[in-house]
Amino acid sequence: MIEIRPFGPETEADAVHLINAYIAGWPYTRPIDAELLAHWKSLGESYQPGNMLIAYRGGAARCFLHGERENDHHFAHILAVAPGAIEEGAALLKQVEEQARRNGVRRICGPTCRSGRFYGGYILGLEPYHPHWAADVTDAFVQAGYAISQSEALMVADLTDLVAPREMPAGYEIAEGNAEPEFLANVFRFTAVHGGAEVATCGGRLYPRLPARGGGPTGQLGFVGADEQHRGKGLATALVTHSPKRLQEWGAPAALISTGLENTPALRAYERAGFRRRHHLAEWSKALR
Repeated sequence: MIEIRPFGPETEADAVHLINAYIAGWPYTRPIDAELLAHWKSLGESYQPGNMLIAYRGGAARCFLHGERENDHHFAHILAVAPGAIEEGAALLKQVEEQARRNGVRRICGPTCRSGRFYGGYILGLEPYHPHWAADVTDAFVQAGYAISQSEALMVADLTDLVAPREMPAGYEIAEGNAEPEFLANVFRFTAVHGGAEVATCGGRLYPRLPARGGGPTGQLGFVGADEQHRGKGLATALVTHSPKRLQEWGAPAALISTGLENTPALRAYERAGFRRRHHLAEWSKALR
């Protein structure tokens, strides 16, 4: 018989054990710990232990689902399944669906980029939240009636062989902007300035304690964007080729970035900047009305 309990003082050690067993040995991950749990509890309304559920069978913790509701959407940030615990995973997903329907939620989806707010510095990128090799989790989503889509590509650039920075077009210059702080990350942001105003931006972060493949800290770029009236001038490419130098100076051997598979201009810009596609990022979703 499956018993479902919410996340809390009596169950959080079980949740930590399930997640750490689930992610053991994966790239761009490290074990979660008490520091991360304290971070969750500092996130105000986003910390929703009633939507963070653990499934038990025979007294043993078998599956953890980290959920969050915002307005008419419910997000599944991670579904950590013990080996063979497919039925328990599907049961958690169905329990969340029942709660979501009662609350008028329109759609359940995940993992999404929102997962990084809870796991940044410990797990990087959408692929590790539910990688293609996690077959039991895939089966649990399928049994619970979810559909999969691949909407983004995770791309990687080797920082030991940087592409030469592109020049800004006439009338534009690169400046350093203010960057929003992130949990356990060193952050920066470069901007394109025209007529004294910021018209394009590229942010970046280094996770000093999150190991990259082959050693060294993990670096990441994003968000990248330009004001509509300044697009098509090569501003994004210039910023993306300029920014990896900062990550290299901070000790990162490689940089990651993600973008939509249908965003052809961005994909081409990143490829010109030396990025190569590594994974397609999967998102599961289920419409409730």
